[in-house]
Amino acid sequence: MEVQTHCDQGYDESFSGVCTQVEVKVSVDDGETWTRRIINIASDLNGSGLEAGEIVQLQGEKYRILAGDDGLWIEPIRKPVGEKKQARRVNL
Repeated sequence: MEVQTHCDQGYDESFSGVCTQVEVKVSVDDGETWTRRIINIASDLNGSGLEAGEIVQLQGEKYRILAGDDGLWIEPIRKPVGEKKQARRVNL
């Protein structure tokens, strides 16, 4: 998935006029259904509009939004090792 920017919706002056609005896929039900949402990648996670428990997909990578003592943070979701790769590792 190519990152789609939405420059007509705002720029972040701290990034010298660079467009910081991007469209991401968001799931609230562990990946069963997905919606598209525009977020500002220049702001901290707490100001992005994302919430704890959501899954975000950006450029093919998935991340889970978690709540911590210092606010929100993200954790990459690792893809499970495929059966072929697992079988190769056992045979080595």
